[in-house]
Amino acid sequence: MSEKKEGSSSSEAENKKVNDKTKVKGKGKPGENEPEELSEEDKRKKEELELLVTRSQDENPELQAVALSTMAKEIQTATSSMTSVPKPLKFLRPHFQTLKTFFNTMPDSNPNKKSLADILAVLAITMGDENARESLRFKIQGNISQISPWGHEFIRNLSGEIGAEYNASQDAAAAPPSATPSTPATTTTTPPPASVSNSQLLQLVDQIIPFNMTHNAEPEACDLLMEVEQLPRIIDHVDTTNFERVCAYLIACSSYVPEPTDTETLKVALDVYKKMEKFPEALRVALRLNDKDEIRSIYGSCYDKTVKSQLAFILARQNLFEVITDEDDPQLQAILFNTNLSDHFLALARELNVTEPRTPEDVYKEGADNPTTSRSAAAAATTTAGAGAAVDSARANLSTTFVNAFLNAGFNTDKFVIDPETKWIYKNKEHGMMSAAASLGMILLWNVDLGINIIDPYLYSREEFVKAGALLAIGILHSGVKNESDPAFAVLSEELNHSNPQIQIGAILGLGIAYAGSGNEMLLEPILGVFNDPNASTEVVGIAALALGLIYVGTAEPRVSEPLVLYLISKSYEIAPPEPATPATSTTTSTSATGAAATATGAAGAEDKAKDATPAESVLKGANSFIRFVSLGLGLLYLKRQEEADTVMETLLAVQGELGLYSQTTVETCAYSGTGNVLKAQHLISLCAAHLENQSLHQGIAVLGISLIAMGENLGREMAARTFGNLLQYGEIVIKRSVPLALGFLYLGDPDVGVMDTLSKLSHDGDSEVAQSAIFGLGLLGAGTNNARIGNLLRNLAGYYSKEAGHSMMVRMSQGLLHMGKGTLSLSTYHSNGVLHPVAVAGMLTVLHSMLDIKSTILGKSHYLLYTIVTAIFPRMLMTFDKDLKQIPVSVRVGQAVDTVGQAGRPKTITGFQTHTTPVPIGYGERAELATDEYLSVSSTLEGFVILTPNPNARRSKSGVALRTSI
Repeated sequence: MSEKKEGSSSSEAENKKVNDKTKVKGKGKPGENEPEELSEEDKRKKEELELLVTRSQDENPELQAVALSTMAKEIQTATSSMTSVPKPLKFLRPHFQTLKTFFNTMPDSNPNKKSLADILAVLAITMGDENARESLRFKIQGNISQISPWGHEFIRNLSGEIGAEYNASQDAAAAPPSATPSTPATTTTTPPPASVSNSQLLQLVDQIIPFNMTHNAEPEACDLLMEVEQLPRIIDHVDTTNFERVCAYLIACSSYVPEPTDTETLKVALDVYKKMEKFPEALRVALRLNDKDEIRSIYGSCYDKTVKSQLAFILARQNLFEVITDEDDPQLQAILFNTNLSDHFLALARELNVTEPRTPEDVYKEGADNPTTSRSAAAAATTTAGAGAAVDSARANLSTTFVNAFLNAGFNTDKFVIDPETKWIYKNKEHGMMSAAASLGMILLWNVDLGINIIDPYLYSREEFVKAGALLAIGILHSGVKNESDPAFAVLSEELNHSNPQIQIGAILGLGIAYAGSGNEMLLEPILGVFNDPNASTEVVGIAALALGLIYVGTAEPRVSEPLVLYLISKSYEIAPPEPATPATSTTTSTSATGAAATATGAAGAEDKAKDATPAESVLKGANSFIRFVSLGLGLLYLKRQEEADTVMETLLAVQGELGLYSQTTVETCAYSGTGNVLKAQHLISLCAAHLENQSLHQGIAVLGISLIAMGENLGREMAARTFGNLLQYGEIVIKRSVPLALGFLYLGDPDVGVMDTLSKLSHDGDSEVAQSAIFGLGLLGAGTNNARIGNLLRNLAGYYSKEAGHSMMVRMSQGLLHMGKGTLSLSTYHSNGVLHPVAVAGMLTVLHSMLDIKSTILGKSHYLLYTIVTAIFPRMLMTFDKDLKQIPVSVRVGQAVDTVGQAGRPKTITGFQTHTTPVPIGYGERAELATDEYLSVSSTLEGFVILTPNPNARRSKSGVALRTSI
């Protein structure tokens, strides 16, 4: 009896709310509660529905069936249009409780009970208790197989309740028995079932997924399956009409879900592409997963030579020369080895009419912009006497060397270094000669045959620095390409044990650059032998560790990691002997043992440790600066390996003092690079929040790590950029010196105006290292873009810092990066629409870690480290070929890329486009699409080298010429 009163009172209250909301505006006096005046048609409809409600409660089952069938038809017809509140739902609202009460009195044997349950499930969308998930519970008791007639809105609501119910059941199962409270008696008039089993939920899911997949709701289907942890079921429902949308959504979701769900999501996308035999797209997903066995499987399962050639282009772009070892076709092998990369790049240069070599003076433009600072290093090349008379001419010549190397990279000609009559190399001093000789590798980049002939004479030079530079040039020359005769190994391996450390460094670093990402087994033992040499300097050992990290990047190779960890442990005791156990020390030890957790206690413990361990202050500066590269080499081994790095992280707890903090942070940031892991980013931010007086160099790595984790995803980039603004305002000086580098790396080759303004302000900072980092950050920001605004900023800085040798050198290097390859080359850590390039990341991290101690490295005697940036250099272009690999000019549209993931229909993928003929440059954030239907692309991503096939369904004009497609 009480239930009936409660139900009637609630119905009256709900009806009052409806009347209040639907009251006609402008009628009645204020305060009056007049019901809405209904039209004659609405009155008839309301009376009909009320009659149906009455008859549905009749004792005659046949009359019930007719009434329920008519009521269901009325609701289904109304819900087909959701532009306004459906009249049946509006008029049935006062009767919802009445129908629920009658439903509970119906026996299970009544054949009409399921029909009434279906109707109540729909009415519960707006009338039921959200927390009770009544719509789901009524549908479980109704006709589970009949879902589609009730419309998209009902199915969407039902999907949400299924996900909530599944999560609730999982939480209840995971909770300990003692923590499970007794469920109080429900006060609703409809006692729902005690629980909904997972099998019942999956029955509904199996009905919902086909509906979503056939009604352009693929993202909702994926979301539902991810909620119930049944994502692989989507594979059975994909076809040629929807697989692209499904895979695009899954790949996009992988950036926002935690591990290991991100890997599982990508594997489902991979299986979908394999099912549809879309091998280029499947290969890109396998590259994201860094699964070499899957890469070999995809390559081996493709029997179409045209498609296989496209796969070879993708593998060559990723520097995976050693993955496919059984390719007998010489044409495919040439693609895999990037043999013709130099020829293709020069073809682009000829198309753009930029083959003529340029001089650094063309970039400086000092004579026109600032006559008082016309101390042009380029002019010094014409006369030795002028070079000797200039203030700090050696550093000016060195700056010119780097600018010339970047400016003419890959063009095989210049006006300084290659011409032996200029004797430019010998116009530098000692270590400057090494960098000048190494610049030959940059200018002759990718052209192995020509490069070996030009560099070879310098290998026999009596000047040891020239010979060391020539060895490094051999390595740079082979970056991104592989030669079948393997001259790099033959030449460089002979000098690994040379008595001169500079020659040894040139050979080791050359091997690291030449074989970056290859995992070449022949190099392991020879380079590891350096660690067993008691006479090896710290610089040589650091470069050896770095080379191993470059070669075995992302492999987690234990044969490399073990000796590196042991070296770090022994070195930490050597440079910072452990102190006797004290309360402060024990607190620090426990803090470091939980270094992976972002806690305020850990930050406080690190601060106490920094104050107590005065002997280890600035241990990674000056003479010991190269120990940082052992930590970096170890981090590169675990690049993007995520939880696989946990073991080595625990082992690094044994590394003492500042070196231990530096190593742990380096490995952690590398392991989660490009993952967008929010928890790791928060942990790194907490490390930066500690105000440490010394032993704070790991905070600089934490700043770089934030950009490492957030790179490649626009939302993460924006959040990281905001974080850097706070760090600049409240962080210590070590953090402020790292932020410009992190910003430059985060927006590599993307001249964002906001970031540009920030770096421009920091370039005038009172701290010299902050200013130098900001100047270099500007170079990274505009790398290869020829951006006029950045160019103007750098020219102004050249005049402003004309009397500051260090600042001036950084300005020149940044100008070289800005005009790299005369605007045809770029620095990029991603390719193929989101595939991380580990080798490029490794080279960039080497430069960034060097910049953290700029006085001892780039501005000291180790400026040759800047050449490791070559691993990230690649032509920013689109070049098209036919199935015979002959270059063909095709009309394409190039514009700003538009994110179309999850959008219905066929939305435009680019905006603000221009039509060009291939080959054509492709800038950061730009996308290309074919402007003619004469050809079909083998690859869905038009970037780099793409193979086209004739379109048999092309629309042609009367003259036989293919028509352009409309946008």
